Amino acid sequence: MMNQATLIGRLGKDAEQNGKTIKFSLATSEKVKGEELTEWHNVVLVNANDKVLDMLKKGTLVACTGKITYNKTERGFYTNILCYNVKILVYAEAPQYANEENLPF
Repeated sequence: MMNQATLIGRLGKDAEQNGKTIKFSLATSEKVKGEELTEWHNVVLVNANDKVLDMLKKGTLVACTGKITYNKTERGFYTNILCYNVKILVYAEAPQYANEENLPF
């Protein structure tokens, strides 16, 4: 059996770094009977670097692949997506280097 999740959605706010992990909220949506329903997911990106953090801004469209994890705390149960791979599909804003003469390509 396998625990794998793939989500495509937009960041609800800028990502935050905590040690070697980056955390962000991800909104996914679907239409049900003509009404758009949005769900929010807590994503924890592992083995991330500072360059990734700079690109994960509010509104950025990303695809995340990882597994679903469950945590129990004093305040209740929490579900996270432990993300091993994130791909940026559409930037909310142009990365800083895009306005410089030293483009990476």
